Amino acid sequence: MTGVLGEGASTRPRSAVRALTTVAVIAALVAVCAVAWSLMGHRVPDPEDRTVPPVGLDGRYARDSLVLVAYGSGRENYGSVRTFDQVVDMKFLGEREIAVFRSHGARAARAAVASTLPEGKIVGVAVRMSDRGAAVTAADELNAMWVGAGFAQTPDRPWVRRSELTGRERPIARAVYAHGDLLVRVELTGKSEAALSADFTRLLTPQLDLLPADG
Repeated sequence: MTGVLGEGASTRPRSAVRALTTVAVIAALVAVCAVAWSLMGHRVPDPEDRTVPPVGLDGRYARDSLVLVAYGSGRENYGSVRTFDQVVDMKFLGEREIAVFRSHGARAARAAVASTLPEGKIVGVAVRMSDRGAAVTAADELNAMWVGAGFAQTPDRPWVRRSELTGRERPIARAVYAHGDLLVRVELTGKSEAALSADFTRLLTPQLDLLPADG
């Protein structure tokens, strides 16, 4: 009887220690989570933020709605572009265009460039603006700017502002549109004025299928 009582007495303190240890670990985890929550400004991190590490297959982001067509031949590596500032560093936007983007809250961005296509060089960017209204307004302002600079508007799908600049050695076709709060801008520097419209339509169509224009 004494042996049984002694065994029970020694077991209870060990159980109590284990319980206290478990409680302490849980409390520590809660404290760490609370500190992290505070440091993040009480928000869930956006996987499209450049500070969030890539996850999933091949380093893809868990959620990436800023998708661009991967034009095959001559595609250059701009996979590191994650912000509008990095788009600016690509040095294909004019100062007035940059000002339009910034004035409407440009932030997260993606870019795709293919410079040795048979049709010429194509550059596409998708930029998240402050909201849908900002994306639509920015698209209108960019289009008006291009037309004012001599580009001629050409028809396309609804909401797509498309224009061309011809009468030069390397003709240019541009399109800009809103997809939700995204502003999508695609530009082709062509090789042939005669083929410019058809070439641009062929290259722009898959991008519009991927991110349809809605504003």
